[in-house]
Amino acid sequence: MKTSATWFTLTCIGLIGVSLVFTNMGSAEIDPTNVVAAYLFDNEEADDILIDWSGNRNHGEINRKVDYVEGKFGKAIHFDPGRKNYIDLGKPLLNDLQEFTIVAWVNKDAEEWAGTTGIVGQHDVIEWYLSRRSTLMLMAYPLTETHKKKDVHKHPHDQAGCLNAKICISALLKLPGPDFKWDDEESWVHLAAIGDAAIMRNTRNAARGVQKRVNKLNIGPLTSYGSSIYSTKIGGGGILAPAEAGPDFFSGAIDELAIFNVALSLDDIKTLMAEGLESIGLLGQAVEPAGKLAVTWGELKNGR
Repeated sequence: MKTSATWFTLTCIGLIGVSLVFTNMGSAEIDPTNVVAAYLFDNEEADDILIDWSGNRNHGEINRKVDYVEGKFGKAIHFDPGRKNYIDLGKPLLNDLQEFTIVAWVNKDAEEWAGTTGIVGQHDVIEWYLSRRSTLMLMAYPLTETHKKKDVHKHPHDQAGCLNAKICISALLKLPGPDFKWDDEESWVHLAAIGDAAIMRNTRNAARGVQKRVNKLNIGPLTSYGSSIYSTKIGGGGILAPAEAGPDFFSGAIDELAIFNVALSLDDIKTLMAEGLESIGLLGQAVEPAGKLAVTWGELKNGR
């Protein structure tokens, strides 16, 4: 009896172990090494920086005082267009991407709507924003083999000169609701922008949006989504125009924003929606969470 019971116990433990292995394999779809930057917006103590939890040290500088509010996961930052709040990531993080995904939880203020409101982007590379209260826009300026064989022209809206942007392509998603207005203002909505060699698309709460066929535009094979001299920004301040005071300031809260160098699947997007960015095992856990370590922008810039 003891022997039978022992074998039964060992068999059960073995089956549990196998099931856990397969469970972990099934939940580890998103490779954390594909994360360019990940922002949890939880470092309320360091009011002049935004910590990158990817391990890549792409920390951001908050230009003016922001308010921390309750987010979808932990805290979030509220952007006030009156203060012209935005976050400068200090580097052109979107340069030379062959694929990309940008995700964010967004809680849009109802009372503030400018012509355009920037979410995250880099001027003349990938620009992701809300347009006139009706459309989620994803604009890109790709580099192709065709471009590389021709002289580079200056982009008409680029005061400093753009390296690659001879054409631009856009993918849009009409917002549901009366008159195409955002019908759940002041509620959290999950947005994603996705691009690869074939398509660009927006998603809203993991629902597939209208896609733009990048490989059907007669522009030659896509080499990358381009590059520019500008830094990547969150919440405005030059996402759509090179001027620091660009009129694209976001009004509302943003949480759980991440940039990937791969095009994630809709199942991956659903996982991030349900479980948050920490579910993919962010590499930057060496940086202590908010409340355990007070850091300054100077220390992070110096690589300490």
